[in-house]
Amino acid sequence: LHAFDWPYALVRERARQIYQAGYKSVLISPPNKSLISETGTDWWQRYQPQDYRVIDNQLGNTTDFKSMIKALSAMNINVYADVVLNHMANESSIRNDLQYPSKNDMIQYREQMNYYQEQLLYGDLRRPLFDDRDFEDAFRIEDGDWHDIWRVQHGRITGGQEDPGLPTLRVHEHVIEQQRAYLKALKSLGVRGFRIDAAKHMTLKHIQEVWNKEICQDVHVFGEIITYGGAGTPEYDLFLQPFLMETRLGAYDFPLFHTLYNALDTRGSLK
Repeated sequence: LHAFDWPYALVRERARQIYQAGYKSVLISPPNKSLISETGTDWWQRYQPQDYRVIDNQLGNTTDFKSMIKALSAMNINVYADVVLNHMANESSIRNDLQYPSKNDMIQYREQMNYYQEQLLYGDLRRPLFDDRDFEDAFRIEDGDWHDIWRVQHGRITGGQEDPGLPTLRVHEHVIEQQRAYLKALKSLGVRGFRIDAAKHMTLKHIQEVWNKEICQDVHVFGEIITYGGAGTPEYDLFLQPFLMETRLGAYDFPLFHTLYNALDTRGSLK
C-alpha cells in the first residue's frame, strides 16, 4: 500500500483495515524534518528535508512514527520509507545561506530541547547537519539538459525559470556519513524497505557509497528513475540501465508503465 501523504497516526489507526485488505507492506512519505504550518502544507514539502536527525513534519513526529510501526508490526506488515538524499529544502525565499537546519530552526531546537531530544533519531542537535561546504555549486537543470548526465546529477531540480531550485548535496565523507546514520536509525526502528526519491539525480558513486552492504542487509531498496521508454531510449540508456547494472538495487519499472499506458490509450493497441 502506498500511503502517500497519510499522517502516521492515520496509518496506525488503519493498521487492521490494511491487514484485512491483504497488504503486506506499507510505503510512507519521507520521515524527516520538513516545513510545518498551522494551515497545512503541500505534499511536496515532505520531499524538501530540513534535517534527518529528527522526524517532525506535517504528517507527525518520531513518536507518531514509532507508534505506527508498532501497530503495523503487530499485523505482520512491513514499513517502507520514502527517503530524500539528493537535496535539501529550497528556503531561498527566507534566507541566503545553506545551513541546515536553518539558524531559526537551531534556535527552536535550543528553546524546545526536551521535545526535540524525544524526537531524536541520531546525532547532536546542538550543531547543524550541513552547511555550504556540503552542497554543489548552484545552477538549474534547464529544459534542454535532460540528456546531459552531469547536469542532471549535479544541477538543481527546479519548478521553473524563477525558481532557484533544491540545493543539491555534494558527494563527500560528511554527507555520506550523515545519510548512512539516518538510514541505520530508520532500520533500527523497524523500517524494512526504502524508496530512493529522485535517484535519477544522484550519481552512481553517491548511491553506491550510501547504500553499502551493511545498509542494504535485510531490506528491500528501490529507486525512482523516471524514463519514458525502454532500452534504446535516451533516458533508459543514460540513467536506468547503468543504475541496474552498477548497483544491487531495484527500480520502478517506468518502461513497463509507459508501454501499458500507451497500449491502453484510446489510440493504443494491445497487439
